[in-house]
Amino acid sequence: MNDNKYAASDRAFRWEDINLHAAEAHVKKLQRRIVGAWSVDDRAKMKSLQHRMIHSLAAKALAVKYVTSNNGRYPAKK
Repeated sequence: MNDNKYAASDRAFRWEDINLHAAEAHVKKLQRRIVGAWSVDDRAKMKSLQHRMIHSLAAKALAVKYVTSNNGRYPAKK
């Protein structure tokens, strides 16, 4: 088994099995905590929370959902 705790092989799931409402709540909570750490200038806490956000399955799932459901409404700028 792969020892990397962020390896894709450690997370076998189907897209339909992801609870997107719970994922959105999780991401929003992390975002609020990051803003709170920023407002009191706690850089170590900000870095820790940002790392948690970057490696969060919930954040990655929401990013994929937002990009794939875009339908060209807001195309990327060149």
